[in-house]
Amino acid sequence: MYQIDSVDRELLRILQGGLPVCSHPYAEIADRLGISEDEVLRRIAVLKDSHIIRRLTGLFDSKSLGYTS
Repeated sequence: MYQIDSVDRELLRILQGGLPVCSHPYAEIADRLGISEDEVLRRIAVLKDSHIIRRLTGLFDSKSLGYTS
């Protein structure tokens, strides 16, 4: 089983709060963590492969976007 470290914990906390809405969200996360964007992506891949992260998806409030069903 993969052992998460303090950087993984902070990465998970950031991801749980939502990806930054910008052109390079993983670069912004990398800046917050003090690591490279490639390292962020590598860690996410490891966390997904270890089944710690099931998926990364966007959740939108369709009503606030003007959609109705």
